Amino acid sequence: MTLKNYVLNCLSKENEVMMNTKLLWAIAFASMSITTLQAHVGSHTDTAAVKTEKKIEGYKEIHTKDLSSLLRSNPAVVVVDARTAQYDDGKRIPGAKFIPYDTKDEIILSSLTDKGATIVVYCTSSECPLSKYLAERLVKLGYKNVWKYPDGLQDWESTNNPVEKVKPGQINGMKAAEPALKKAAITPTPESKPTPAKS
Repeated sequence: MTLKNYVLNCLSKENEVMMNTKLLWAIAFASMSITTLQAHVGSHTDTAAVKTEKKIEGYKEIHTKDLSSLLRSNPAVVVVDARTAQYDDGKRIPGAKFIPYDTKDEIILSSLTDKGATIVVYCTSSECPLSKYLAERLVKLGYKNVWKYPDGLQDWESTNNPVEKVKPGQINGMKAAEPALKKAAITPTPESKPTPAKS
């Protein structure tokens, strides 16, 4: 091998090593940039979603112990049962108004005339979404001090708080609004009919 060939061979290996090193650095830089960009975009997206959710809600939550204390200390609190007639068993937190979540706006506005009053909305239990729906509607209608009681009537009753019994499906002594508040008609299917026991 001549000196010239030896030098050219060394230079090409050196160039190859340098090229590989530069390529590795470029890949590492690109990878870090993509990761940083994803984290940056993700954090802004998550924050925006949370802010939007809070703006939509616009109400606060209260739980059984605090609600019990509030009702004892402030008789002006308006309590609202958000269940529909289909789920209305006639049990109420004492003094509660029956205003199902899907009641027409006009009825809500005529039943809850003070938009500055403290209003607590409940339904059956923590699994029941109706109190959330009504609380959101009340906020959209301009009510300023809306509270959702997510524990619901089941928790209220199970913690030995008083419950009153009223005629089911009535809004302030009047029949519930049509048609959303009618009881659902259930027609038995052949599979649901009992079969006689064989002897």
